[in-house]
Amino acid sequence: MDTNHEMQKVKIDEIVGEALNWAVARSAKVEVMVSHGCVFYKNARVLKRFDAHQNWAVAGPLIAEKNIGIKPHQSPAHGQHMTAASWNEDGSIGAHLSYGPDMLTAAMRCYVRASIEGCICVPKELL
Repeated sequence: MDTNHEMQKVKIDEIVGEALNWAVARSAKVEVMVSHGCVFYKNARVLKRFDAHQNWAVAGPLIAEKNIGIKPHQSPAHGQHMTAASWNEDGSIGAHLSYGPDMLTAAMRCYVRASIEGCICVPKELL
């Protein structure tokens, strides 16, 4: 993984955009690099954007892997938002509950939370 960047610790509940992509890639153990403020991975010798926060083709298999469910939610603390939670095989809710302004942000925060608790260090240029 590309690590030649100044890093900054951020809360998983607050991570968005390219920083979220970085965190998802790290959680999924995908080797990525950062260039021009974007996250890329190598696919058959071609660099491709790793854009799980906005691309269902990338996020979908990750959501299925962690058995993440997503639903709209309204609360005084967060207003109208999406909630994502991992589900156990017995149908009970898992310990990884996350919120976000849209489905993929909530789901990808939940995915990261399933392997990393609390905070993660991301390249500053992605913030």
